[in-house]
Amino acid sequence: MELTHSQLWEKCLVMLKDNLIPEQFDAWFKPISSLSYENGNLILMIPSEYFKEQIENRFSGLLYSVLRHVYGDNLKKLHFKFNQIGD
Repeated sequence: MELTHSQLWEKCLVMLKDNLIPEQFDAWFKPISSLSYENGNLILMIPSEYFKEQIENRFSGLLYSVLRHVYGDNLKKLHFKFNQIGD
């Protein structure tokens, strides 16, 4: 049985939680959800552009390590999406 994109992301969250202090996990990873995973492209929903910058600056090494562990070589690209207000 193949796991859904949400189940794969849940596996990532468990690993991230095991490698971060609770405050970091709750602040930076708990609010993230998986929107889709198709053709090696993972799309994660995040609260804001600032959030993306902070994740990339503070946790990119850990995040990509966890993603490689869970998704393997199938993961080609990580995309972040957030709702923009206005424009």
